[in-house]
Amino acid sequence: MPVLRKLAFVSSRLEVHWRCFGEDCKTHRCQALDWEVQELLRRDGAEAAKKKLETLCNLDEYGLKFFMGNIKAHPMNFSIVGLWYPKKESTPRLF
Repeated sequence: MPVLRKLAFVSSRLEVHWRCFGEDCKTHRCQALDWEVQELLRRDGAEAAKKKLETLCNLDEYGLKFFMGNIKAHPMNFSIVGLWYPKKESTPRLF
């Protein structure tokens, strides 16, 4: 019979705040539910996870993209369920 382990409850939440390119955009904010960020939050604490997320949000170094998702009960509320952050190339592309 498999051994059941207690899951650790993560009491902290991380949000990402950003502004669109449009002049009339005030701001957006979404909770980051990305597995890597949540596991770092659980394992190493809020400061380590916040530092990692701030590093990934450096748009000079990473081409950060969000995978957004919602749930049926709240179809208008979105969260960041995944991050894609390829390193930006140091030399500009010609094409």
